[in-house]
Amino acid sequence: MLKPWMLETPRPGLGELNALDLMLEQQLVSIAKTKTVETIGDIEQSILSANVVILSDGLSHAVIAELKGFEQRAIEEPANETTIRGPREGFTENINVNTSLVRRKIQSTKLKMESMTVGNLSKTTIVIAYIEGLAIDSIVEEVRKRINRIQIDTVLGGNFIEEFIEDHPFTLFPQVQNTERPDIVASSLAERKVAIFIDGTPFTLIVPCSLWNAFQSADDYYERFLYATLIRWLRMLLIITSLFLPSIYVAITTFHPQLMPTNFLLSLTSAREGVPFPAVIEAFIMEFLFEGLREAGIRLPRPTGSAVSIVGALVIGQAAVQAGIVSAPMVIVVSLTGIASLISPRYSMGVAFRMLRFPMLLFSGMFGLYGVTMGSLFLLIHLTNLESFGVPYLSPITPLSRTEIKGRIHSCTKMENAYNPLIRFYPSSIAIPQRTKARRQPRRRSLMNHRPTAFLFLILCFALTTGCWDREELTDRVFDLAASTDLNKDGTYLTAAQFLIPSRIEQSSKGGIGGEKPYFIETGSGKSILEAIQKARQKLSRTITRSHRRNYYIGEDLAKHGIKEMLDAFSRDPGNRIRMDIWVVKGNTGLEALQVPYPLEKIPAVASLKIHKAVGGTSGTSYLDFMMASSSEGSCPTLPVVDIVQGDSSQKTIRFYGRAIFNHDYKLAGYLNFVEGAYRQWILNGISFLDIEENIPEADGSVGVIVTNFSSKLKSRITSENKVKMEIELSGVGHVSENNTNLDLRRQKNLKLVQNTINEKTSEHVLEMVIKVQKQYGTDVFGFNEALNRQHPREWNKIKGQWDTIFQDIKVTVNVKVNIKSIGLVGPPLQFKEGDIKQ
Repeated sequence: MLKPWMLETPRPGLGELNALDLMLEQQLVSIAKTKTVETIGDIEQSILSANVVILSDGLSHAVIAELKGFEQRAIEEPANETTIRGPREGFTENINVNTSLVRRKIQSTKLKMESMTVGNLSKTTIVIAYIEGLAIDSIVEEVRKRINRIQIDTVLGGNFIEEFIEDHPFTLFPQVQNTERPDIVASSLAERKVAIFIDGTPFTLIVPCSLWNAFQSADDYYERFLYATLIRWLRMLLIITSLFLPSIYVAITTFHPQLMPTNFLLSLTSAREGVPFPAVIEAFIMEFLFEGLREAGIRLPRPTGSAVSIVGALVIGQAAVQAGIVSAPMVIVVSLTGIASLISPRYSMGVAFRMLRFPMLLFSGMFGLYGVTMGSLFLLIHLTNLESFGVPYLSPITPLSRTEIKGRIHSCTKMENAYNPLIRFYPSSIAIPQRTKARRQPRRRSLMNHRPTAFLFLILCFALTTGCWDREELTDRVFDLAASTDLNKDGTYLTAAQFLIPSRIEQSSKGGIGGEKPYFIETGSGKSILEAIQKARQKLSRTITRSHRRNYYIGEDLAKHGIKEMLDAFSRDPGNRIRMDIWVVKGNTGLEALQVPYPLEKIPAVASLKIHKAVGGTSGTSYLDFMMASSSEGSCPTLPVVDIVQGDSSQKTIRFYGRAIFNHDYKLAGYLNFVEGAYRQWILNGISFLDIEENIPEADGSVGVIVTNFSSKLKSRITSENKVKMEIELSGVGHVSENNTNLDLRRQKNLKLVQNTINEKTSEHVLEMVIKVQKQYGTDVFGFNEALNRQHPREWNKIKGQWDTIFQDIKVTVNVKVNIKSIGLVGPPLQFKEGDIKQ
């Protein structure tokens, strides 16, 4: 700058003040931008900003030459906002570089940038950027006002400005978005937002902000829209998981173990055995430990920080589990929660969700799932009350905008963005509440002014009265997985229950002590069922939990005597499951059924139900099914039957036998064997598959068919003589499973022969079963009464009082239609020679 002055030759009239001023501004200072100032304060600020001040005798103002020069960081990719396909540039600490990066992306004269100064000592430069005609005028004006109201000595980062301009500074949720990426700022300006650049920091503030910014990443706009939508949904799911997973785990294990599947309960109970802390304290310990490891990884030098975090988590977690301080499931839950919390693209939003986990844990530890619900309502009410420069924090969900919500939930295609280049997420005008002193003045308090507080208090009262005070750890409970009731010879009742031993399940899963059963059976006898249960309960040191009771066995003697007393006691106990399966033990006691081991299951209690499903049963085994069948007028209930047989390894085993028929007095009337019970279930559409094997007389052999896709229709008719006739139509799809005939089933006539024979003989067998029930037991177990009531309600009202007698004389016809769809991989039987096969 001095060289032109030294080389300049004297000019005529240079002594005049106007000529000197012109030379200083236009001719002598040729390498920098200049401006004039007239106050001492402006001169001081220019010197402190590393500018050159030129003073001349006779001039009333000074000329400022912007020749500042600082060492600055090169433009590089932001460490916290990396992308796969997006640009690799990021903001630096130089505000001029940052604004130029945005101007390069939006080359429009409507892009306006207004410069301001904040900080009594730091005199930090702040630039407000917006697109004129697109940005909302009320928001731009409000940004100016709030920045002008800031009174602070130094501004060292964006957070110094953020806390002064946001609407709710005491909430965990940020109402101002910050980013280091120029492309995000450019897209936000196109979305009618306002950007705030701050000198000395690479972070740019964007307002207004909404909750949905926590789920959006820069990669969403550079990837294909289907993949971007999938990732955004996954991001939403994981962020919600990070907030609720620990609290839901604590609530279920402490208050609601009945919600867990039985197999999961077995594993979880064995893992929790021996842990000294309650689940909620265990969760707090692990959460604080995880946050400590996270903070240590951030503060340590980068080469060692990641190693310390990984090794510390592995070593401490494994050591804590082996020492019995915490359980392995809790380590898994906290680890999954920590990983899910790291997926948020916005660090400040991720911090908010991490901090909210702790009050959620407290609520769940106090009130269970009701506490989680209550905490969720508190959070939802808080979020609906938040605003960012007049824009609701949950917009466009509330208030709902169907056209604007599309871009928040899923990523738009590039063609949609091409036809709609300026995505308008906000209305053209927004009423921004003014934060004036009048708002801080005391107001007259009334109940109407405290509606949110009253509503939250009402929710709290509901939670306190929901019965969640039965807080009990898994280690303080003993789980009843199966039970039985029998009738002793002296007329007393014998109750027995099969209880879980969690420590033995853990030993067996680790290959520990062999031969020890992971359960034990406790019994009690009494004149009443309640007395028998109380005597059995007196022998236990833990609280009995029956929420996972799978099976209930009834001895044959009790079934013949009647089960009214048992059903009455069962119906009045709120701890019993109405979906529990009830079985009749043919020829034995229920206690003996509990004692029979089953090789494929750790706990024999689950064996009976799986056997029933394995042979095609789908319904009609639970207490609810039994009571619904018995409540129908004219109908009698049935129960599945098991018997105890000698297995191949000289050990007793349980076998599914058929159905037990009860009369109206809840006494055992008789049995249907396996095939008869299957036919009965076919009539009621309660079977998934059935094996049928019939002899084909014309072919000197039998054919086996597996029948699926069952359907059943009952058609009732009342004759002129007031006689009831019932037509049963059964249909299904058949698949040939065995061919012991000499027929080539590829031939249509042979396949038709087999199909007709199976239909005719199966119709005969079903009819024989129905007649057997009519004549021997006299109880309607087929739903004939319901069919008659639906099709002839008037006639049914007349005869329902004598239905048991009428049922025995009903003329029944059966028509079975099994359509064979497949014959397997081969048509002719392989066990016959080619010359012996009938074509």
